[in-house]
Amino acid sequence: MTRCTRPWTDLYLRWDLASCCCFLAAKRRQRTPLWGSLDSVGAVFNSPLFQEIREEMSREGAAAVCDGCLRCNDLATDDSVDTDSRVVLAPKRITVTTSLICQADCAYCQVPCSKLSPKRPPRAKVEAFCESLSDVRSVVYTGGDLFALTDDLIGVWMEPVVKHGLDCLIITNGIGLTQVRYDRWCRHPGVRLSITLDTLNPTVYRKQRGPQGWLTVHDRLARIAQSAPGNRIQANATVTGLNLHCVSNLIRWAGDVGITHLLVNPVEPTTRFRRHAHASIFGPGCTERSYLQVRLRVLEWIDVAAKAGVHLIGVERMRRVNEAAWTAQQKEAPAVT
Repeated sequence: MTRCTRPWTDLYLRWDLASCCCFLAAKRRQRTPLWGSLDSVGAVFNSPLFQEIREEMSREGAAAVCDGCLRCNDLATDDSVDTDSRVVLAPKRITVTTSLICQADCAYCQVPCSKLSPKRPPRAKVEAFCESLSDVRSVVYTGGDLFALTDDLIGVWMEPVVKHGLDCLIITNGIGLTQVRYDRWCRHPGVRLSITLDTLNPTVYRKQRGPQGWLTVHDRLARIAQSAPGNRIQANATVTGLNLHCVSNLIRWAGDVGITHLLVNPVEPTTRFRRHAHASIFGPGCTERSYLQVRLRVLEWIDVAAKAGVHLIGVERMRRVNEAAWTAQQKEAPAVT
């Protein structure tokens, strides 16, 4: 039975690959000359790659493609999707890398971002692509970072959102998000922001996310959040061994400034850190001590979030990844004789 409907509903586009989710993109590495030839979303969504994935899932279930990964409970489900349909399809949701330029330098980031000569789609192709989004329900803009681009390019990406009233989630580090940009593009009813902050501690922030932004991003976001209509902003903490002890303070801060949702997201177990390799407590660096620390911290975060009035997202996935890391460590440990 198909457990995941993303091949029928979702399109994930990076600079050099296409898939229905970021996990599958990382696993298969199916390369296509996206921005050199793509003028509409249908060209990729109905390509042989997607047809093959749909056929495998229909025949053998999600495990045939995604091996029952740790993300399985987070995957999209839509009971109205006919997984046996052979009709030409259009995606309901699109996640697209707007460019590979980024102001941050996160130790755990696996995207080949660059500050000096970043890749980004040709403007003419972006405009043609955005014109084809009228039938899409929602878009997710990631990167790099959308707000690392100039205002004219941000405007091109945001035009279909404003014009067609699409739901839009912008995943950002918040460094390039100003009050002026927020007022111009993010006050539209369907726009939400998912801002990765990780910690309020400036020393840990610099170690984990690089030198840019640590001095201003939290204060600027606090001012924006206090004036934001409704629940438009979610804060994120990518959890490593470096900031494990910092998340409680981040939850309290979120509650104080009016951010009612905070996502705790364990760094991927297979992450190869560019710096501070000891932070990989969900991968080969897992020890009995770090395993127990994560369990205790999660309980602490739940209590702090309840008191702060913050809805904590990702707790179950934190537990699953932590348990999986400890199980893998026990299997690899030499038997005691």
